Amino acid sequence: MVKLREDQRTAKAEIAVLVSQVLPKGVESFDVVDGVWVTSPRAA
Repeated sequence: MVKLREDQRTAKAEIAVLVSQVLPKGVESFDVVDGVWVTSPRAA
């Protein structure tokens, strides 16, 4: 997520979204992890 956060700052984006088949423990569909939205492709 470090690279995504750097890209977010470079782009001056308000939010960052990471779409992944494998989600962090405890995340079932979407959640915010360390300031980054994390979601599955289906939810995206």
